[in-house]
Amino acid sequence: RDKEKIEKIVTSLGLKIGARESRHADPKVHLNAISMVCNKLPSPLDITAERVEKLMCVGARTFDSLPPETQELKS
Repeated sequence: RDKEKIEKIVTSLGLKIGARESRHADPKVHLNAISMVCNKLPSPLDITAERVEKLMCVGARTFDSLPPETQELKS
């Protein structure tokens, strides 16, 4: 029920609560929005190697062109 705690959780997770959810006075709506993100997004450990490469590459740059130190982050 403490809005400050909810804001701290949202900030620490790097989330944004939508305008529709933030208008609600009921803290359960905010917590439900937070839990949906946690339940629906895949764990970084569960994503495929292809997806990792796509997330790390911007534009026409290929994964192989990244510095070796950056490529090590894939594992």
